[in-house]
Amino acid sequence: KTGRRSVVARHARWRRMPDARSQSRREHGYLPATMPGNYAVRGWLTKDMLQELDIQDTDYAPAGDMFEIGAKVQVMKRGVFFAARANKLFSLWSQYSDWKEIDEKTRAQIEERYFRRSFDSIFEEMKARYAQSRPSEVEDAERSGKRKMALVFRWYFANSSRVALAGDERFKVDYQVHTGPAMGAFNQWVKGTELENWRNRHVDVIGKRLMDGAAALLNTKYVLRNAVH
Repeated sequence: KTGRRSVVARHARWRRMPDARSQSRREHGYLPATMPGNYAVRGWLTKDMLQELDIQDTDYAPAGDMFEIGAKVQVMKRGVFFAARANKLFSLWSQYSDWKEIDEKTRAQIEERYFRRSFDSIFEEMKARYAQSRPSEVEDAERSGKRKMALVFRWYFANSSRVALAGDERFKVDYQVHTGPAMGAFNQWVKGTELENWRNRHVDVIGKRLMDGAAALLNTKYVLRNAVH
């Protein structure tokens, strides 16, 4: 309980510190894609995948920057394994106190398919990265097998976002892209129009199309209400 309270308190402090929270989100892998106008920041392959999403093509996965408290985010599901793999990592972290407690077959699967490198090599990378900025976190991980797992598992979240931003086809199944049903609804709405292709989806064009649609809907409702009366 004490550990959980300390994690909650830490994230509460981050919420009061926008700069620190933004840095954490960059480190732990955030790639928001809720609105259609956010297409501009992604690799072409990621944009192609988002263009094909339907309303049901999202799922929930642990949030990289709040991994230990079990916070969830909505992510792209179609064509990727990220949500399933991220939830598997959280399940293992919740169930075990140390990486070595996990059976050898599962550990090999995680290293070969999820990480594509060894658990220990990732930990060494994280130690080097946080040696100056977060030395206490490294010290905690050295003392606690569970903290060590959390540190290494969070690397997967950051990396899955980096490869999605880069559009790296080698890691396509691990892409982490935050999005929701609104993306699928928009894709359905523009199907058969010039906006079906993401290359034509410019923020100003989308904004005007949304406002025109809303105006037409309100006008129709106004006419129908007056016709009834």
